[in-house]
Amino acid sequence: MSPKEINKTSIVGYLATIGIYPVRTYNGYYMYYSPLRPHEKSPSMKVSSSNLWIDFGNNNDGGTLIDLILKLNPNFTVSQIVRDYNNGTFSFQQPISSIEREIKKENRSSIKKMQELQNPILIDYLIGRRLNIECCKKYCAEIYYEVNHKKYFGISFKNLSGGYEVRNKYAKLCLGKKDITRIENGFNSCVVFESWSDFIAFLTLYPKVESSNDFLILNSTMMLPRIDSQINNYKKIFTALDNDESGKWATKACMVKFPEKVVPLNHLYLQFKDVNEYLKHKSLV
Repeated sequence: MSPKEINKTSIVGYLATIGIYPVRTYNGYYMYYSPLRPHEKSPSMKVSSSNLWIDFGNNNDGGTLIDLILKLNPNFTVSQIVRDYNNGTFSFQQPISSIEREIKKENRSSIKKMQELQNPILIDYLIGRRLNIECCKKYCAEIYYEVNHKKYFGISFKNLSGGYEVRNKYAKLCLGKKDITRIENGFNSCVVFESWSDFIAFLTLYPKVESSNDFLILNSTMMLPRIDSQINNYKKIFTALDNDESGKWATKACMVKFPEKVVPLNHLYLQFKDVNEYLKHKSLV
């Protein structure tokens, strides 16, 4: 695709793929904390309905999607963006400032205890999401941890680097290094999910899938560039990613990289944001 064609791509969608979401949404435009200033306290960047951005906190600097990518990645060139876009990878580059903030956060946290899921509060949370409890116990654990000397607990899901995705009713974070999770069962096909809750929701909906596929959980769409070596040898790759802008980007990137292998499954839950939302709706019908 040409630069002109790339600039037609949604800026809101691009920002979502790198974990940046609007602070406020208005009729026709979106307001963001500027990703160019990581410690901003008031939203100053606007993305309009005409797919252009303007940064009011930086002398009204602004422009197209490519202009924004160049601002976020000063070492990039337009030709590199075009190449990476056509390879299905450019939209998942995370700004260095976000990585630095994550590292600082990790240094202030510590894990105190791990055990099998049993806390009634966490079990109730999982029941509220309509997830199969035995399946949750198989793939998740109960974690007790401290952040800034304050004690917390939640549901943990381990990744390949030994880090943990942690969830409860009030928190969503990663303890340790961020990475993907791979579950190998020895099959020639793999199903790719964005989150562990979607993975378990899928097994709750279709329990027989567990005995015929391997699984890969991104734990964030920004992890997509890491999956190539993990799924390259599979004969068939099923994607069950979110139906939001970020998920659509990730699905498209997988299809670009593995055009003969990828089979999207999001048509199964097309009217819902993700698999878990579909499961909750289906449970109420």
